[in-house]
Amino acid sequence: MGGSPVCGAFPDLAAALAELVETYPTEDPTAPAYPLTLTNPQTGRARTILLQPRHVAWLTTLVQAELTACRISAR
Repeated sequence: MGGSPVCGAFPDLAAALAELVETYPTEDPTAPAYPLTLTNPQTGRARTILLQPRHVAWLTTLVQAELTACRISAR
């Protein structure tokens, strides 16, 4: 395999998060947003996505669930 999988995944993750936020807003448009900036370490290209509070909560739950699954499977 050539190249870093992290660098290859950068556009996909950034695009998917941006689409999620744009397609499925969770709050009133005037609600405060939480900027999440993803930077490609090879190119230095950054993309900032403005997450709404429920997006942040959902992503946190998703990551926590994945951590739990990894811990269970590592036993």
